[in-house]
Amino acid sequence: MRKLRRLGVGGGAALLAAALIAPAGVAHADTTTVTDQYGASAASQVVDLDLLGRHVSFGAADVNSTLDAVTKQVNAEAKGLGTLLVPASQAIARFNDPASVNKACALPQVDQVTGLLSGTTQGLNLPVVGNLLGGGALSLGGLLPKLDINVGCAEANVGGNADSFLAESVGGILQIHVALPQIVSGLAGTLRDTVKGLGVDGLPVVGGLLGGQSSSAVTSATSSINNLLGGVLGNVNLPVVGNVTQVLNLNTIAPALAPATTVDGLLKSLQDGDLIRVDLGVATARNAGDLQSYLSQAVAEGGSIDILPNLLGSGKSLLKIDVMKSDAKVSIDRNTMQAVPAATNTLVRIESALLPDLGLSSLPIVGGLLGSSGLPVVGSVVPVINGLLGGIPAAIPGQVTGLLGFDATVKGLGLNAGDGYIELGPGMSVSVLCDGLVAPLCTEISVGAASAPTTTADGRTRIESSAVTIHLLKGLNTLTAGLPIVGGLGNGLNLGTILGNGSPIGGLVSGLVGGTTGLSLGEPTDVPGIRISLAHAVAEAGGTKVMGANEEKARQLDPVAAAPIAAPALPRTGGLPVDATAIPVLLGASAGLRTLVRRRRRNA
Repeated sequence: MRKLRRLGVGGGAALLAAALIAPAGVAHADTTTVTDQYGASAASQVVDLDLLGRHVSFGAADVNSTLDAVTKQVNAEAKGLGTLLVPASQAIARFNDPASVNKACALPQVDQVTGLLSGTTQGLNLPVVGNLLGGGALSLGGLLPKLDINVGCAEANVGGNADSFLAESVGGILQIHVALPQIVSGLAGTLRDTVKGLGVDGLPVVGGLLGGQSSSAVTSATSSINNLLGGVLGNVNLPVVGNVTQVLNLNTIAPALAPATTVDGLLKSLQDGDLIRVDLGVATARNAGDLQSYLSQAVAEGGSIDILPNLLGSGKSLLKIDVMKSDAKVSIDRNTMQAVPAATNTLVRIESALLPDLGLSSLPIVGGLLGSSGLPVVGSVVPVINGLLGGIPAAIPGQVTGLLGFDATVKGLGLNAGDGYIELGPGMSVSVLCDGLVAPLCTEISVGAASAPTTTADGRTRIESSAVTIHLLKGLNTLTAGLPIVGGLGNGLNLGTILGNGSPIGGLVSGLVGGTTGLSLGEPTDVPGIRISLAHAVAEAGGTKVMGANEEKARQLDPVAAAPIAAPALPRTGGLPVDATAIPVLLGASAGLRTLVRRRRRNA
């Protein structure tokens, strides 16, 4: 009973207080973004090239950008390069920059450079260095392989605003055709006339010249063609041991020749065909941002390389190398600020119908590096056993080496293999065509190790794809040893670096570029043959977001008029201490309490 009475009194006091006290307002704060900044860059390249003693780049793409989402400021720069042979072949784009060049092409200028490199530029008088057997003088230009280079245009574009933008650049495609030197193609042309005079030019190679009816004309033609093949590829006096397939001759290539290939067709492919054909796709780089994400991405399309294309007829190469597409990407979620890196590493596929007979071997280990690739041995997925990578011996160009069989080599080097092909993934390497008479075509192939994401000094997340290094014609310096040339070719002339400053032609053509020509032959190098690095893509991105709060003072929930200045209070002599409008509330509360007390008494 007393508890209920105390409750009733307390409840009445509470109601009275609620009636007498009006709400003054609510204090609160607004969440704001103090910092919301991002930065990114991406880069890829079609190819970095060492060509017969010259170093030059083709098809580079670079993009970098920054964004301040609070101040609505975005900056981006996109660059695309055709080739450093023509420095003006660069496209560049920036926001609000009237000097931007969105597309740049270099085809006419590249033709001038290739004319110099091939010794065919009009007015370029190269010295005579010897005489051909049978008459005629040999110009130094006759030793140069004729170059045909097609460079795609470079492009660069930026657009949008701080809420949504795109910056992108493209390094153009690259096609390089390296023809056989004039001296070699001339020999093939002379032999075509010879076999035509013998009346065997229309015979099929397989089933006619080989495996057909024997005659003095067939025997003579067969011997001459075998000598030509040996002369094209190296020193015909090199002693050969073991299997005859270590020598590139008609018996070697016969199983892979197209059935319809005639004697004249085979010789024509040597007279008019290419020594090397390179076809590479574009390189692209892009940065993009919107309200949800910030992206950095680079892509290298890869391509193909053919050694002695169409030698086997019907468009079949002696050796074909395919380099698959690779890319690197970092994406930032602007809500969670999580960076997600991803990379697709390239694969290299080597195809040849004669692959088991082309001297597959390990790369030599030179100063902790894999051959001439520049890649460290520690990046290989294959262990070093007894000083040899995978325990597999390496071929020595110009010498006949005791190599292991095809199957043992594939297993030891960890390669994937199928009918007529092998595949290399990250951390794998192999050499081919380095043993015996084919040594001038010696080719080393390496794929860099896969890389884990890293964090840069400024906090960005960085990822890159594996790079591929392919060194073609590494033994090219030995090519002239077997050619039937009389005269001064032994005076320090190295065909593999013939465009370098140390050669007679390198110094000559270097003086014809630069200055007002706007052309460049690149930097001199001592790397023989053709070494290319490709399929490399790099991307990085990062961001910072800081949230804060603006504190606000308590304010009235509803707007009210300014209260009048109160008059001094007088002594109360009567009336109520509350406003008259509160009387009904108080009476109702009192009646409710009386009813509640009566009910409790009856139930007691």
